[in-house]
Amino acid sequence: MSYTIKPLTSELLEDYLWFFDNRAFCDNPEWAGCFCTFYMIKASAGEWMKRTPEMNRNRVIELIKSGKQGGFLAYNGNTPIAYCNANAKENLCFDKFRTEINDTGTERIYSVVCFVIDPEYRRKGISKAFLKHIIINVDWEKYNCIEAYPSINTLDIKSNYHGFEHVYKELYFEEYRIYKEHAVLRYNKK
Repeated sequence: MSYTIKPLTSELLEDYLWFFDNRAFCDNPEWAGCFCTFYMIKASAGEWMKRTPEMNRNRVIELIKSGKQGGFLAYNGNTPIAYCNANAKENLCFDKFRTEINDTGTERIYSVVCFVIDPEYRRKGISKAFLKHIIINVDWEKYNCIEAYPSINTLDIKSNYHGFEHVYKELYFEEYRIYKEHAVLRYNKK
């Protein structure tokens, strides 16, 4: 099955909102209020827990309109079926979770943060399609590497919203650092 992948722009705002309002977390309602802003909002873990879904939805609208919410939407025909949150690492906030990721630096790193895939389309190669698209289309004049943060030693879908480690390794991402529950993998400019 082939999918169309488009960079997230303000022109795709309504598609993004439709996807997150209707499909993204239909099987995981406790995450539905995130709107994929977790790594875009500087806040302590306690401050994050006080945020409402409406606050996050309004914030993501601002971020998309300003061009600060990066990433890609995947489509099956005209229907958005998945989102990959990817951005310049310096624009992301890892302060409330996995703070050691900042130890790997931020300069000239493009980060693949997470995948949100419609439950009906999981395990169909969409995350791999996103990664191939990113490898080909990242601005290699601007970035030295693509960095990713998969969980390790688990195949649980919910735990692997950062993507599955084996998919990254199939696409020649290499171990940069290993932590207790996750890895930092890098795809270096060829």
